[in-house]
Amino acid sequence: MRIELGEVEAALSALPYVAETCVFTWVDDAGLARMDAVMVPLPGADWASWRVDLGATLPAAAIPASLTVVSELPTTAHGKADVAALCRMVAERAAETDGGDDDPDTEVWRTTLRSTADDFFEAGGTSLYALRLLAAVTSRCGVSVAVADFLALPTLTRLRELVAGAEAARSAVPQPISRGERLPLNRFQERLWFLQQLEPNSTAMSAPTGLRVTGASRDEVSRAVSGLLARHEVLRTSFPVEEGVPFCRIGDPPPLPWTTHAGLTEAQRAAMCREVIASTAAEAFELGAAAPLRLSGLSFAEDDHLLVMAVHQIIADGWSWGVLVDDLVHLLRNPGTTTDPHPALQSVDYAAWQRLDEATPDRMAEAELALRHWHQALAAIPESLNLPVDQPRRDALSTQAGWTTVDLPVDFGARLRQLCREYRITEMSVFVAGYVSWLARLAGQETVVVGTPLANRSPDWTQDMAGYFVTAVPLALTVDEDSTFADLLDQARTALLDGQRHSAVPIERIVAELGGGRGGDRLPLFQNLIVYQDLPSWRHAADGLGVEVLQLPSGHTHYDLKFEILPRGDDYEARLVYARGRISDDRAVLMARQLGSFMATAISNPTVYVDDISL
Repeated sequence: MRIELGEVEAALSALPYVAETCVFTWVDDAGLARMDAVMVPLPGADWASWRVDLGATLPAAAIPASLTVVSELPTTAHGKADVAALCRMVAERAAETDGGDDDPDTEVWRTTLRSTADDFFEAGGTSLYALRLLAAVTSRCGVSVAVADFLALPTLTRLRELVAGAEAARSAVPQPISRGERLPLNRFQERLWFLQQLEPNSTAMSAPTGLRVTGASRDEVSRAVSGLLARHEVLRTSFPVEEGVPFCRIGDPPPLPWTTHAGLTEAQRAAMCREVIASTAAEAFELGAAAPLRLSGLSFAEDDHLLVMAVHQIIADGWSWGVLVDDLVHLLRNPGTTTDPHPALQSVDYAAWQRLDEATPDRMAEAELALRHWHQALAAIPESLNLPVDQPRRDALSTQAGWTTVDLPVDFGARLRQLCREYRITEMSVFVAGYVSWLARLAGQETVVVGTPLANRSPDWTQDMAGYFVTAVPLALTVDEDSTFADLLDQARTALLDGQRHSAVPIERIVAELGGGRGGDRLPLFQNLIVYQDLPSWRHAADGLGVEVLQLPSGHTHYDLKFEILPRGDDYEARLVYARGRISDDRAVLMARQLGSFMATAISNPTVYVDDISL
């Protein structure tokens, strides 16, 4: 479904209490696209039911996120509505307080969603806004609310209850540990270290990453990077081994060499960015030798640069890049300071706290509850998924990776948002349902297990840290001959919420408890992954300064297929990463085309039987 602003405006103008109105789209300060409306009401008219009234004539996705009332519409010199002025007006109204009468929860809700509707989805909520909302709750109220707990009943009323409960149960922030010679890894880092030791030459856990920086000089970028490395110890941390046990050793920062590449077109600059980022991460990291970070800088112009930061994920997960962008922007805007004040706690402090915390009675009980859930949820899963492939598995956990774009229709974003509002689910649930349904059709199997990474930034004092905190959770869904896509949406929503609630134990412990052995040619539980990279903080653009994260797939992969989705304003970029050799390039292109078509058909007609969707 394509949303036409004129149709929405006509429907709003037809309401009996509307004198004038204008509907427009804009991108907010976090880079999220919104559709809002401004109206001049008839004198004395009661317009409180506007959302319900519009719902009688428009689909859910076509209802504006907010309706701002004004005495008159600003116009341009040509007599047309001044959309730029309206955008500023909506943003300013949302930022205003109403005399301090709002409680903190309502204030966060209103300023984040720019709506006072009690229902999250009616207020225009999406998964991106859920993350922003709960991050704002942490910042404003000093407590952390789990995404799963909020999305189970996403209303302002329930949010107040969750915040009150979190405040009652708030734990004290730990003290930093002494920086001795042998510092601990956290449990999630230990898993990555172990996998790297199994395959020292693999780059499956490398992150080929660069930061495109515009609006700053080379010297300013160099000074900001120095401050960034001083601020985050984990970027200077290596992982040597003593008596078979890895530990953290904090060292000196790596050098930042620069080269100049003037006279290139933007297309040539973009191509060089991809080439240099990929080549810098092409060689595997030796975790014990030095910090797994390779730095280099390319200057395209006096105020246009690429900062290459190829890393092993053990020191920087997806969330970390948002933290690093925020800190780099701060340091670039404050060039007179060599370093920003260091955070009180760092990754090694979390690792020490984690070991103490997991031994407490409450955490042990939580882990036991989680393990009981996984025993039940994964009781009858197949050992692997029998996808159509070109070559048998080779005796290695990882293999060379390729990737291809998954093309989605131009109106996919609008149709997706409509579906999410109608079924009261997040975009991630829809992508999981579509991916699993498609895999089930390809493999001819009813039960499909895929993995997905969770940011796992709890307690809330971990949210400003760089490091690796990710836990992977398995999602098991059943696709039988009577399953509609709507049935899969419900399964996906439940599986994601359960996965978030029961993520207290690392995936390695789940594997050990279930008795699933790791073969030499595959990871246990799941060999296919879905990654929804909903991190708007990867991009910053304001007041002439721009910083954007550019991240490519790594050169090797542990998975047969990995479906990566990257929200981009109103639209979505998607790609399919595949095990090259086991799956040929031609087959991968066909798979990507099938997946894009399958997703588009499914979201357009969610009551369709999965078996009836054409491949």
